[in-house]
Amino acid sequence: MSDSSRPNLWRRLPLWQKILGGLALGILAGALMGKDASAFKPLGDIFINAIKMLIVPLVFSTLVVGITSMRDPQKMGRIGGKTIALYLLTTAFAITIGMLASSIFQPGAGVDFSFEKGMDAKEAPSLVQILVDLVPRNPIDALANGNIMQIIVFAIGIGISLIMIGDKGEPVVRVFDSFAEVMYKLTEFVMAFAPFGVFGLMAHVSGNYGMDVLLPLAR
Repeated sequence: MSDSSRPNLWRRLPLWQKILGGLALGILAGALMGKDASAFKPLGDIFINAIKMLIVPLVFSTLVVGITSMRDPQKMGRIGGKTIALYLLTTAFAITIGMLASSIFQPGAGVDFSFEKGMDAKEAPSLVQILVDLVPRNPIDALANGNIMQIIVFAIGIGISLIMIGDKGEPVVRVFDSFAEVMYKLTEFVMAFAPFGVFGLMAHVSGNYGMDVLLPLAR
């Protein structure tokens, strides 16, 4: 195989294969290099930071665009009701699968999760307080701190308001639509870096903690 064809082969591979390849190479690098493999950890840190960078603007822009694409408020109400019902159904289904899988596979068995210091559990807030906290006092603060639920509420409010004002909101709708497209492209760039980020993280973990930690987790 010529050198010029190797980059083309890499580009043709599906992303999940690239990520699995990065994971395997990271474990191998950690096993061979030991703690020196921590030199690759910045790759993983960059990837994690990039993922966190995407969350807030991506969620906000896509929600606003999705809501403004439904011009009919009645249609939006019907879709909203179906979305809530589907969310509750899939959540219950996911919880059932998780409880069943945990009872069968017992994830974490054989892994030591003990901590030197105890952790105090916080008291769960009341339902009324949860509903109150959904509405942000300061939307900029919610965006800065990554409070996803408050961001969702604010985005829904913006989207509905843009629909209600009609043609006057079209310039803003176009701005959000363009911004959402920018975020989609940026997400592609970040995910293209995923194999290298996974490589760096796995090299650091396997090099510092060894296969004794990874093998029980692999099970």
